[in-house]
Amino acid sequence: MKQNHDKKGSERLLKNLEKIGLTEKEARIYVYLVGRTLEVGSSKIVTATGLHGQYVYTALESLEGKGLVKHVIKNNRKKWSANPPARIESLIDEKRIVANEARDMLEKMFGHQYEQEFEVYQGEDQFVANELKMIEEAEKDSFIDIIGGGGDKFKETLGESHEFYDKKSIEKNIAVRYIGTGEQQNYLERVKGSRVNFDFRIMPKFNNSSVNTLIYPDQIQFQIYGDPVLVFKIKNEQIARDYRTFFDSLWNLCGEH
Repeated sequence: MKQNHDKKGSERLLKNLEKIGLTEKEARIYVYLVGRTLEVGSSKIVTATGLHGQYVYTALESLEGKGLVKHVIKNNRKKWSANPPARIESLIDEKRIVANEARDMLEKMFGHQYEQEFEVYQGEDQFVANELKMIEEAEKDSFIDIIGGGGDKFKETLGESHEFYDKKSIEKNIAVRYIGTGEQQNYLERVKGSRVNFDFRIMPKFNNSSVNTLIYPDQIQFQIYGDPVLVFKIKNEQIARDYRTFFDSLWNLCGEH
């Protein structure tokens, strides 16, 4: 019973860490390092977590950027250790600042001179229904621009409907541009290899997040992959154009992958 309880507790801990912005791999590595009293090399982390070496290196760099781990050099090799869990509170504070900025932006948008509609969807069922409605209503040869820290979460949340969504998107010749993180590169390369009219670029020092921003010709969406998943949709052509201008600037800064 105790072993089963410990397993459930560990799973809940990992899920909670993912909810505050860590990837599943980052959460596993951080929990492992927190339980160590001495610095360890990446090879031991690979063995202990069962993760591929490249995933471990990428996750360690991301965790260090978030202030959750640190390294020292011993015998010309990096040795890693965890910073105190109190650092997690700072991450939450940073997310709160981002949320407040998003709120201020939304309030500013509501005061815009142009007519607009605002909708909120909550939970996986509403998320899927909205996405299928969006792809059904999309015009032929249109586009979707995405700033995404959690592209794989989109596919995961769509579930069995993802195949239908992709089929409709290809039939309508919808062009997709995606700005992602370094950790997503392999995933995005697979998508590009299997889907026409899909291109992506990697933004340096852009960490995975729980929020995707999707820009359509006449509206934008903020998808927040929390528990439950949330979608904020703003329908306004002027705002969509402004966001696409911003997206184009980021796209050009990223350069070719």
